[in-house]
Amino acid sequence: MNAHATAVRRARPGIAAFAPGGAGEPLGLGTRAAVQLMLVPLRVLANPLGRRLLAVAVVMVVLGSVVSSLYDHPDTPSARTRPRGSALAATQEPASAQHRATSGAVARQVGQRPEEVAADWFARAQHVARDKVQALQQRRVGASETVVLVMADAGGGRMPTAYVTLRLGKSGWAVA
Repeated sequence: MNAHATAVRRARPGIAAFAPGGAGEPLGLGTRAAVQLMLVPLRVLANPLGRRLLAVAVVMVVLGSVVSSLYDHPDTPSARTRPRGSALAATQEPASAQHRATSGAVARQVGQRPEEVAADWFARAQHVARDKVQALQQRRVGASETVVLVMADAGGGRMPTAYVTLRLGKSGWAVA
């Protein structure tokens, strides 16, 4: 038998019976417990179920590290994936027109969809450009009432969100 087989199968007294110097003095109870605890992984690997469990653990660690690295390095949108219309409109519009668009208090806009009206209102409320606000979802509450979830990129890592309640009137959608 080789040294590994005796450590796992305990054919002889093994490493826990005597001190390493071979002086014949027995080890203490704590040392024996520590040695037995360190040999548990080797005993588990001695049977097929233990080897399978080790393989599953290794696969889980590898997949966990891959997913973790994917979350640490998110994809950045390329220039082709960004909407061109809103970027061009924002760059061609003078600053005074942007200020007028964001500082007005007009809530009723005829012919627009509720998510557009909610995004316009939230852009004015947060004092950000309209292209920095997007509607995430909407929920129909009644025949003439809708709740829209909007989010703005306010800069500096701030991304405020709000639920905006809109009602459909004679002149179109309006913030309630």
